Amino acid sequence: MSSVAILTFDLRVPPTTAAAAVHRVVVDGKHRLLESADHVARAHDECTDPSAIKVDFATRKTMLNWELAAEATITPSPAGSQVRLSLDVMPGRPKALLDGKKNEKAARKLADQIRAAAG
Repeated sequence: MSSVAILTFDLRVPPTTAAAAVHRVVVDGKHRLLESADHVARAHDECTDPSAIKVDFATRKTMLNWELAAEATITPSPAGSQVRLSLDVMPGRPKALLDGKKNEKAARKLADQIRAAAG
């Protein structure tokens, strides 16, 4: 079973506003923005849309969970913006059998926070 969780949803705001909402959730949630060249290069290889805005971050570590590698890709859509949220186990961390389900739950929670932040 894969540990990757991918969730795509639409926001009725421009991409720059959606990116600001993602950034706000990252900062307010005490997550950590990533600027790793390898992570960014990999993300750009996966998305061919030149207008895409990418936010790479690591979720915060808790008593029960390791941090997760997260990527939000925001692209323009007819409704405003489309957000593709991807979460996975951080490189170098051990993987567990139920990581996929746990990461899906974390992705849904982050998506709800981003929707609320976007208004």
